[in-house]
Amino acid sequence: MSKSPPLLPTEALERVLRHARLNGTWVLAMGGTFALIGATGGEYVGVMAWLLVAGTGAMALHGATLLHEGEPRGTDWLVGGQLFCLAL
Repeated sequence: MSKSPPLLPTEALERVLRHARLNGTWVLAMGGTFALIGATGGEYVGVMAWLLVAGTGAMALHGATLLHEGEPRGTDWLVGGQLFCLAL
């Protein structure tokens, strides 16, 4: 059984960017949606929490943009956003 060759760096980067954009978009959309739902019910603490979660999605999108432009600090934004989302 032959092993498949490793991914080229450009292919690996494209996979990371695609995953980061998808994840960031979903987290931003879901956080914003639940923040709006909470705002209609007057749940202000919950709204603030969901807005922070939505902010972690924006961090992922920003990190993906930086990586696409060739900035290595985009990785810090991606990892930081995930850790902050996990902490919330």
